[in-house]
Amino acid sequence: MGAHTGYIDRTGTFAVNPTFEKGKLFQEHLAAVEQNGKWGYISKTGHYVIAPRFDDCGNFDDGVAPVCVGNKWGYIRKDGEFLAQPQFTEARRFEGGLAPVCLNGKWGYVDKRGVLAISTRFDEVESFESELAPVRVGQQWGFINKMGMMSVPLQFDKARPFKDGLALVALGDKWGYIDQTGKYIWMPTR
Repeated sequence: MGAHTGYIDRTGTFAVNPTFEKGKLFQEHLAAVEQNGKWGYISKTGHYVIAPRFDDCGNFDDGVAPVCVGNKWGYIRKDGEFLAQPQFTEARRFEGGLAPVCLNGKWGYVDKRGVLAISTRFDEVESFESELAPVRVGQQWGFINKMGMMSVPLQFDKARPFKDGLALVALGDKWGYIDQTGKYIWMPTR
């Protein structure tokens, strides 16, 4: 008999007995758990809110979670109904109202209605941690806005999401910071 996952309360007492094969942290009052090779979601009492029927899944974020059926990803709401049917090769969590998705080797973004808001035309993307998100086309990175329009042109070898109004960008092996207009605040240096 292998190890099982359960959940304890603040006193160290089991609030949910260790009966699950695997489990993820509670988020938005639900935890993803695996039973017999399928994932579902339980409440803090240990009762299933969404029965195990997914091959993989992520945590809920703002009422929506990515789930995998077969080898395709989609999104569900807390009632277990699909917001976006499984169709993506990858699906990440929502941030800033949009979630990165991959379809046929290209990345784009879906909105909270499950609609493709920014077409899948990028080679790689990051989340919208601010009003702009880093995207890669070919070998170059730039930043798009939530309408999918390029706000900072493709010109960087690497780029990270904006935090507190600044984004870390690289030219070769030298890193610097830009503001949301693309102006260098700190020129790339070693």
